[in-house]
Amino acid sequence: MMGETKGSDKRDAGEMAAIGGLYRLLAQLWLCEIEAELLSQLRSGVLAEAFREHHFFSPGEKVDATALAEDYRQLLISPPDHLSPHQSVWDEGPFASRAIVSMKRYLQLFKGPLPHREAAADHLGNQLAIMGEIAAEIAAEMAATNPQGSRYASLEALGSEFFVAHLLWPATFLARAGRQAKTQFYQVLCHLTADFLVAEAGFWKREGQAGPD
Repeated sequence: MMGETKGSDKRDAGEMAAIGGLYRLLAQLWLCEIEAELLSQLRSGVLAEAFREHHFFSPGEKVDATALAEDYRQLLISPPDHLSPHQSVWDEGPFASRAIVSMKRYLQLFKGPLPHREAAADHLGNQLAIMGEIAAEIAAEMAATNPQGSRYASLEALGSEFFVAHLLWPATFLARAGRQAKTQFYQVLCHLTADFLVAEAGFWKREGQAGPD
């Protein structure tokens, strides 16, 4: 089920691959507006059952790509009331650069395509995308190596390091965005993302993977 994780339990390759896919889907939803083609997939494609299960769409709510785009813009783009989806704003103040510098370092290692590479380095969507790639790499290594070797250990340590550095900050942002969202879709997206990251913290911060303070 979308949004479920195993907390601090061990994961097999299939579970880790599914987690990576969820990170990447959430990244796409946070990085850009929902276009008509994606909306159609979410309502009637392979993802439709999961999105119905989590009540992204209300039966009585008329929602199209235009309505979702307007909500996305008022939440994340349009001043004066938008909420910045950037770690540097919420963690360290609007003029801080530590999170941005750190994210640029990770982005240099990131080979996969991002939905919108022009987004600021410390955008929540970029952070979710990178975590998705790390999880996918771990899943591939788990499937290929038995027992897992040094590369698996290095990737797992990288995942812990990255999560602790760049995905512990969004709780306040997501809570405020959930209250400000005008469509059920973005209200649910905020709550689901927050719950997912709380569950993921139980895995990546477990003993032996505490990462930096």
